[in-house]
Amino acid sequence: MMIRLENVSKRFGDKEVLKNITAEFYRGELVFVSGTSGAGKSTLLNIIGGLDCPSEGMVLCDGKDIAQDLYSFRAEKVGFVFQEANLIPGMSVSQNITIATELSGVAADKKLIDDGIADLGIKDPMQRVETLSGGEKQRVAVLRSLYKDAEVILADEPTGSLDSTNAKTVFDTLRKLADNKCVIVVSHDIELARQYADRVITLQDGRILEETEIRTKRESPIEPDKSRNKKQVLREIVFPLGKNSIRIRKGKIASVVATIAMAITAITMVIGIAGIGNRITGTVNVSYLESDLIHAFYGHMPNTEYGNFPFTDSDREYLENYPEIQEVVWQYYGIDGNWFFRNESSEAEAKIKQINLDVFFRERVMTNDITGHFPQSESEIVLAADVARRLFGSEDVLGRDIVLCGSSGQSISFTISGINHTKNPYDDILSFVSADRLKAYFGEELSKEVFLRQELDIFQEGVSMGFQSGGIYGAMQPIDEKEKLLYGTFPTEENRIMISSTLLSYGMDLFGLNEKKYTLEDILSGEVSRDDLERIMSTRLAIDYNGVFGVYICGVYISDAVELRYTPDLILRLQKPDPVSVDLYVKDTSKVSEVCRQLSATKGFEAETNQETLKRAILSQSLFFQMALMVLGVILAWISILLLNSYSKISALERRKEIAILKSLGAADRTVLEVLLFDSFAIAAASTVCAVALSILARFVASKAVPQILFVSIPSVLVTALLVGIIFTLMIVLLTIISMRSFVRKMPAELFLQQ
Repeated sequence: MMIRLENVSKRFGDKEVLKNITAEFYRGELVFVSGTSGAGKSTLLNIIGGLDCPSEGMVLCDGKDIAQDLYSFRAEKVGFVFQEANLIPGMSVSQNITIATELSGVAADKKLIDDGIADLGIKDPMQRVETLSGGEKQRVAVLRSLYKDAEVILADEPTGSLDSTNAKTVFDTLRKLADNKCVIVVSHDIELARQYADRVITLQDGRILEETEIRTKRESPIEPDKSRNKKQVLREIVFPLGKNSIRIRKGKIASVVATIAMAITAITMVIGIAGIGNRITGTVNVSYLESDLIHAFYGHMPNTEYGNFPFTDSDREYLENYPEIQEVVWQYYGIDGNWFFRNESSEAEAKIKQINLDVFFRERVMTNDITGHFPQSESEIVLAADVARRLFGSEDVLGRDIVLCGSSGQSISFTISGINHTKNPYDDILSFVSADRLKAYFGEELSKEVFLRQELDIFQEGVSMGFQSGGIYGAMQPIDEKEKLLYGTFPTEENRIMISSTLLSYGMDLFGLNEKKYTLEDILSGEVSRDDLERIMSTRLAIDYNGVFGVYICGVYISDAVELRYTPDLILRLQKPDPVSVDLYVKDTSKVSEVCRQLSATKGFEAETNQETLKRAILSQSLFFQMALMVLGVILAWISILLLNSYSKISALERRKEIAILKSLGAADRTVLEVLLFDSFAIAAASTVCAVALSILARFVASKAVPQILFVSIPSVLVTALLVGIIFTLMIVLLTIISMRSFVRKMPAELFLQQ
């Protein structure tokens, strides 16, 4: 067997520690590497053993680059004897050796290992390594390399902290091992080198200063690779290390378990009483509720706020011709959807219901407690009694005028034809207005707002969970083709727009060109590159104004104003007043749920019935226990996440040496992660068991304290707690993986340096 270094260099930042090292090491020899402090001896040893990677060059083992499989090389070929022995604290002598043999794939002979331990003068193989003397620790480290059947033994100042007697014992052992292994020792002790070494390599300033042969090389023949069982046994590696970690950190783990268990219990109790709304509504008289009503809208749409996307013409036609629906009322909310009533200097919040002025609604509205008559024209309104009292001081206001306003400043004047005294299930009194009248108002508002401010954002493909902000915006004007073009062309299609040179200077970040640092002067002087222009003009942008419109910039014109210019056709589309939701009245009330599900499934609408709305309204009256427990659960869950994150980081810091040792013994990143995950699984399991017990206890206490609330059965509590526990387990495991991902990938040498 031969280890060969070819032109190996190693840099740490600007400092070059090793410089173009070429050397060979053979089976059957003991080589000393000496030199002054800082000469690069330990770094060279780390690179030979695969604990670190060279910046340049390569390390070959029997002609194969070890970088191709560092894990197997460290596990099967190399054994380390460090100055501090680097045994895993908390583990026994036997366990430290067994873990190394398991990682190397060598079948562990327990009797042989125990006999070897006894030869060291250690009577109990289960003695913890932190109780050993320095000399005993070093001999255990040598024994660990011997029983993992390493072919290369690397020793870094192995006797630096030992007395002369123990130092001689260690070197005698290394000398014997060199009969059929390659032993490389870093030491500054020249006397020991003369006594034990076959060859001495002296380093100075990262280079080989000289190489001295003390004895003739006794190179052993290359032996075939031994058969190794590379399947690592969890019970021999992960379980002992995991149990050791839990024993050492039991106090910290207990605090995390207690917090998570309480969080699971709180969430379990919330779920346990979540069905109270269904049970209560079963006994409530809902005859006054519009049980035939379905409210539908688009939920999550690209580049738009939730529930604020206008209906397309095709979907409007689909709903108006749906066979199970007898009445369709398109809803118009205005640009921001905020309405209020005004009378002179007084204002009141407007809770309005948009209706059609037809027989269907005349019969329906007049079943309420109404004074006056149903609106006979779009300019009339049935006003809520509480609004009349607030704005006029009296309900005797029939025939008087009132103004309905939007927050943008526009307003609609109505004549009061009736007063509504009936409260709905939300404890509100509604005002009834014509949907067509609001459509006209909405159209006027759109026509005014369209020229004030327009925003461009990156067009989001697929389903958006919310509005994507961060675009560029400015005032809008129609294109008149008198603009002085700087780049591009005038638009020939509706979906092409132009922007001013000033707006482009503000918007480079939108196109990912902020690093180019184009100034307005650069833009005006034509210095924007062809590639960057192509990027700007090929980026699909979104206009979110009464719908989302995909557009492209086709031209940039010279202007000091921050503005955009659209084609007349696009402006007309923006000004078209389209509804953003719809009230659907089903012919057969028994089919309401079926129609609702079908609309959601076939068209992707967010559709909800008034029965479900009532359940939520009633449930809101009895939410105290749910909200209290939910708040507690959320707080505890958040604290749990913080505790877990803190525990993971602290545990990682505390276990850096342990992980470095494992990786130096050949543990792969996955094995290291499994070791770290053991704590997480233990925390999750203990938390779930505690939560099950706490949930059953809490259910019993709560049912006695609040007997009027129908809590679920104990078996259901048990199942719920287990399910919530499983979810927390997944969260814990995921959090551990995320927080440990970069840690487990570090090279062993880096981890040792961080001690």
